[in-house]
Amino acid sequence: MVEQTIIEKFGALTIAVIALIQPWLVAIWKKYFRPGRIDFFKTGKLEIGFSNFASTIGISGTLKGTNKDLYISNICLNLIKKKDLSQHKFEWSVFRDTKLKLYGNKDTEVELPYGIMLSTNSPQRINIQFHDLAQQEMLSIPHNELRTHWNDFFEKHFPIQERTGSQEDNMRIFAIYQEFMNTNEQTNAYAKFNRELYWEESDYELEMVIETSNPIKQFKNSFKFHITEAECESLRLNVITLIDSVCNQQRFDWNFVFPNYK
Repeated sequence: MVEQTIIEKFGALTIAVIALIQPWLVAIWKKYFRPGRIDFFKTGKLEIGFSNFASTIGISGTLKGTNKDLYISNICLNLIKKKDLSQHKFEWSVFRDTKLKLYGNKDTEVELPYGIMLSTNSPQRINIQFHDLAQQEMLSIPHNELRTHWNDFFEKHFPIQERTGSQEDNMRIFAIYQEFMNTNEQTNAYAKFNRELYWEESDYELEMVIETSNPIKQFKNSFKFHITEAECESLRLNVITLIDSVCNQQRFDWNFVFPNYK
């Protein structure tokens, strides 16, 4: 009888204590033990380019954190071209304005990449251009060689003491550049740039890797897309624009293609 009284007494006390500390246990679990998650909600289409930044991929959308706040320290893309299974890595390089410019205003604000604090109650919009930095480095050599050849050619045919800054100067510069386009230096540069353009008609698989710190973790999202032959030819025209840009003679805007997510 005494034993039963003790059990009843302490049993009731135990239940009361558990009921009291349960909210604290739940709060501790949510804050320290329940794993966080990052979901990416894509917006619009992908943006594929080839320019003086080498190959680029633009992505826009919204990042949403679940369960706990997370600090994003890096985002990168892994690309696989299904045609030949070649792989390329893209690093985040430019944060672009998430607001749309209307009425012919093409000015866009850009920033260098920085860490993102992703709160569970505050999703983050992103508009990021990713660059193939390995390809950038490879193209820097023919890029610098072409610029040196052009500057030497230009100085030889139009010495600085002969320049007046008039409209006639612009016409003469254009004529000199047309002559330079027929040189071996320009032809070799075109061949090197054209050879580095790896966009082809193919299916592609794209993996977005989001890295966080404290805790150190990776979150991955995979997408597929397709580029047509006509879109590849449009990108290939950028090789000429790239040469013009290196020689400070850019006359055309860059071409981009905008494949759908699959």
